[in-house]
Amino acid sequence: MRITIVGGGPAGLWFALLMKARDRGLSIEVVERNAASATFGFGVVFSRRTTDVLRAHDAEAFRRAEELIQQWDNVDVVHRGEKISIGGNHFAGVSRLQWLQILQQRCRDVGITLRFEENVADAAALARRKDGCDLLVGADGVNSLVRDTWANQFGPTLDARRNRYIWLGTPRLFHGLTLIFRERRGAPSRQAGLFMAHAYKFSRDTSTFIVECGEPAWRAARLDALDEEATLAALRELFADDLQGAPLISNRSKWIQFLLVKNRRWVHENVVLLGDAAHTAHFSIGSGTKLAMEDSIALYESFGREKSVTTALADFERTRAGGRRVPAGRALEHALVRDGAREARARPGPFRLRLHDAEREDRSREAAPPRPRLLRPLRGVGREAVVTAPSEASAYRRADASSDRRPAALVRRARRRDRRLVVAARPARPSAGASGRAARSGCAARGGGARIGRAAGGSHRRGRSGAGERPADAGAAAPPPG
Repeated sequence: MRITIVGGGPAGLWFALLMKARDRGLSIEVVERNAASATFGFGVVFSRRTTDVLRAHDAEAFRRAEELIQQWDNVDVVHRGEKISIGGNHFAGVSRLQWLQILQQRCRDVGITLRFEENVADAAALARRKDGCDLLVGADGVNSLVRDTWANQFGPTLDARRNRYIWLGTPRLFHGLTLIFRERRGAPSRQAGLFMAHAYKFSRDTSTFIVECGEPAWRAARLDALDEEATLAALRELFADDLQGAPLISNRSKWIQFLLVKNRRWVHENVVLLGDAAHTAHFSIGSGTKLAMEDSIALYESFGREKSVTTALADFERTRAGGRRVPAGRALEHALVRDGAREARARPGPFRLRLHDAEREDRSREAAPPRPRLLRPLRGVGREAVVTAPSEASAYRRADASSDRRPAALVRRARRRDRRLVVAARPARPSAGASGRAARSGCAARGGGARIGRAAGGSHRRGRSGAGERPADAGAAAPPPG
């Protein structure tokens, strides 16, 4: 099979490396318009679980990056000069350029052809490459030529968001994922004076420092009229307390707007989109490179399950881009559950968690569902909540736990219907008070607990006891409220 990858970023290189490592007989070339040493931005961030998944797919790449990776477990928020630290959030940062160089060398080691400073000029040249290979991968970023060439088939939606931001660096080390809020003195209004910085270290001597502001603040500070040197000076003054005398570093940095990219389809014939060409993630969550490389893993796994290009691309679009977005790399999903189950067993209290897949009832460890997250220790009668993987959750709701309301629960409304996780918690010995609350709330008693939610993802309404409610013991068991 002949594979052509347009774009030499993390997604394209990672997919090439995985495919070649599996089958050395494949002919794979990566075409990149920029030089091998050129990159935009400064550092990239991975969660600890993501690094575990990536390491499982190519341990040699991570062995080479191990001494370069900077780790931390805190998120810091600086507001009005006060810093609040939240621990237990494990992240790793690495220089984007050094990570790309490691992937480039790994690709050369396994025999992948890398063509730098070779621009695919137009749609006609791209169409010829498509006809000359079995698989054409569009990993050419947010301004993807591959996506634009077959725009009618992919159906892209491009939405430029209103805020402005600029990607900078600094020798000042921020030992944690840091969000800073600052107001510019003398601004005509708070809206016209608010600036934010997103900072984290990615090497022993450098941190990423992204400055973001709204359009009113950007224009009130006259940043639209300043050159690069004057811009850096203005931002150094604004964030002087945070930079502590350190300078800001530019890498061809310009004020831009975040472009939200979505596509109706990710696949057309033998062409597939990966990473920012298919979708973008806001820099504030630090997951753009992570998601792009997970796309590569998902496509690689689809080729492992299917025998032809057509069926593999259909499987990829269905599982990664379609109605149910499965986290790329089952290892990632399993790590979430393994850690969650370990923590649940260690957590004291009279409650136990029961996890199962609502679609397949697959309780094997190798196919365990993602870890649930609860807002608080469960109290009172038993309850159920519908959740999905953390990246798929779209809404949260919390019910009050007072005696005359339904028990507290976290409900995540999933946009995907196929794969759901039911989380049930029941007390080992329900007290008389808990039973009384179950009867007053109109819940149907079941095995020492009471079901209060819908496993199919229905709504959770707060129910109060009162004369108008149907008693729990009247006739058949009352259906779940909805």
